Amino acid sequence: MVSTLALLLPVGLLHAQQDPQYSQYMFNQIGINPAYAGTRDVLSANLFYRNQWTGFPGAPNTEVFNVQAPVKGDHIGLGLQVVGDQIGPIKTTSFLTTYSYKFKLGKGHLSFGLSAGLMDQVIDYSKINYKDQSDPYASLGTTGKMLPTFDGGMYYYTRDFYIGVSFTHLNQPAYGSIKDSAGVIHAALKTNTFFTLGKAWALNDNLVFRPSVLLKYIGGAPGSIDFNFSFLIRKALWLGTTLRTGGTVSFIAEYNFANRLRIGYAYDITVSKYSAYGRSSHELFLGYDLNLYKSRTLTPRYF
Repeated sequence: MVSTLALLLPVGLLHAQQDPQYSQYMFNQIGINPAYAGTRDVLSANLFYRNQWTGFPGAPNTEVFNVQAPVKGDHIGLGLQVVGDQIGPIKTTSFLTTYSYKFKLGKGHLSFGLSAGLMDQVIDYSKINYKDQSDPYASLGTTGKMLPTFDGGMYYYTRDFYIGVSFTHLNQPAYGSIKDSAGVIHAALKTNTFFTLGKAWALNDNLVFRPSVLLKYIGGAPGSIDFNFSFLIRKALWLGTTLRTGGTVSFIAEYNFANRLRIGYAYDITVSKYSAYGRSSHELFLGYDLNLYKSRTLTPRYF
């Protein structure tokens, strides 16, 4: 039997942020869209670490490892992703496998992707501060549940343009339900919707301007929009800033070593009325691209 508090925690905490948030989503979009798998035309392995709202008790912390690659023949992409996400007493570990299929369309390619996996959620009741120490939930210790999840998406891209839409938790897996005087309360993961759009303009041989937008929406919670403005300098250094609705400004940098090793960092500042509770966030990114098929030429990627 899943306890009342276990049910209410996912509803109360996770409606606001059910999926991890990434400030550097534009450098590796497989984290939000399975159709992105294989579109880099190389084997790409990446590590993310995000410490959100530094100094705020119970704030989100996220660790991610993912790898993706095209299958020889250029139509199929495969991916694997492991995500650890902690929000207060809730620790979620996700294991996802991804399949995508792309084909030529106009000047670019259209890709369709699906992800399937498991989410292991554990709630540690000892990390909750109880106003009443005799609360029966204080003695529950740790409980957990394993849930299946399925994601889907579409992604169209050329060398200097992309547009995508994706949906996570299409099956809306339920943690459980209870019945009280008000009726039945369900605790479930809602479907998260992501829409992305980006364009790159080469201003000269050493400078590329790349604006992009990310729209996130989950039923039962306000949506948010990220507006990013970045510049690629001398085909190696990305510098940019993101404005996020709700009062967050991000400063982002990524350096590309020989079109293989990529190191990125994002620093978020909260400028809304909540800044006193958790002013800043830090995000680190490490990526490596390996050219599996030597016939393909590695060049700086805009997306």
